[in-house]
Amino acid sequence: MAKQRFPTWALAWLTGLVLAAAIFLANKDAVDRLMDATGLTHVLYPGKANLAAEVVRQDRHLDQPARIVLDQAPAQHVLPLSEQSPADPSLDQAPIGPPGTPLDQLTTSDIILPSNGILPTPPPTPVSTPSPSLTPVPTPSQSPSPTPTTQGESLYFLKMGPDGRLEPTPYQRELIAGTTPLTAVIRGLLMGPTIFEKNAGAITLIPNGTQLLSARVDNGTAFLSFSEEFTHNKMDLEGFAGQLKELVWTATQFPSVQRVQFLVNGQYRDSLGMDGLSIAIPLSRASFH
Repeated sequence: MAKQRFPTWALAWLTGLVLAAAIFLANKDAVDRLMDATGLTHVLYPGKANLAAEVVRQDRHLDQPARIVLDQAPAQHVLPLSEQSPADPSLDQAPIGPPGTPLDQLTTSDIILPSNGILPTPPPTPVSTPSPSLTPVPTPSQSPSPTPTTQGESLYFLKMGPDGRLEPTPYQRELIAGTTPLTAVIRGLLMGPTIFEKNAGAITLIPNGTQLLSARVDNGTAFLSFSEEFTHNKMDLEGFAGQLKELVWTATQFPSVQRVQFLVNGQYRDSLGMDGLSIAIPLSRASFH
């Protein structure tokens, strides 16, 4: 029996079909793009076009960065720390007993434990440390300044006698020591009589403002130098005679002084006043009799 052979044309057609399929598979992407561009995909494969569009949308969705939107919680009022409750209130609760029962009188059966079954540790009682007493440091006593001693001397002011004449009269006065007795009594005399001495009749004719510039004793003579005011007496001769008497009697009460030499600003003067009462030489009590 003779073998049946394929016709030559059928074999050629089959070979061409296989070759076309191979070329198609090798260039599938290019063929797909060409079919999409010419619109054949929508005609031949309508479902494939919808699937491709869905895939593109998903790819675009995946390419976008994820955005997470958080709902903001409404603002809440935050209590101060002093008003906030502790995380575990049971830790701050002390054992509770029957109302009105002092803590030192509670028994074991009266105590109700907190929910966690643990008795809270009471806070330590602050121990007050007594402040060290300050011992006052004794202040060194300052010895008071020594009070100047006084000495009783006589100041001779003028006083009107029974015959109406002004005569030197002694008035006792306590004077501050520290200078020579002669200087002390002369300065006391220049201050004038006190109110008590005036009430006792004492007056002075020494011009106001007269100052003692210097005083010294040499061989029984007291040299007394006065300021310029000493040369101005409103009563003239009688006034000069009165002021000289006060000074001579006061100075010569000391045994070491027998007479007085009067100086003005440290200089000798011949006389005082218009009538020329002489002071050029030392004067004693006898000079006025």
